[in-house]
Amino acid sequence: MIENYRTGFVNNYFMSHPKVIQAVRIQFPNVDSDNDGFSDNLELYLGTDPLDNCPDNINDPAWPPDFNNNQVVNIIDVLYFGDKINKKVADDPSLKRYDFNMDGTINIIDVLYMGPYMSKRCS
Repeated sequence: MIENYRTGFVNNYFMSHPKVIQAVRIQFPNVDSDNDGFSDNLELYLGTDPLDNCPDNINDPAWPPDFNNNQVVNIIDVLYFGDKINKKVADDPSLKRYDFNMDGTINIIDVLYMGPYMSKRCS
């Protein structure tokens, strides 16, 4: 998928060559540009901002485990999973936001991803 790639330039000579018509796309699967503990690829899949580690307001989905964007992960965020358990991303693409292991199904495994962040605040 295109969102799993970043545009990379091999070198100035390569990119300045007149026959070059498209930049090389290189995949960086483990890069975490905002250092929030979630790879850029995962954040792109979830729909959170891979360049922002903490929400600036309630409309800023920056930190994956913080569903209400209040800068802290707690039981309120876990409750967001309630009506989504055992549902398929294929049936409702908006469920990607809850699919932490990217397997296409929202289940207890996704909820367990919240554990290390409980009662933590982003910064």
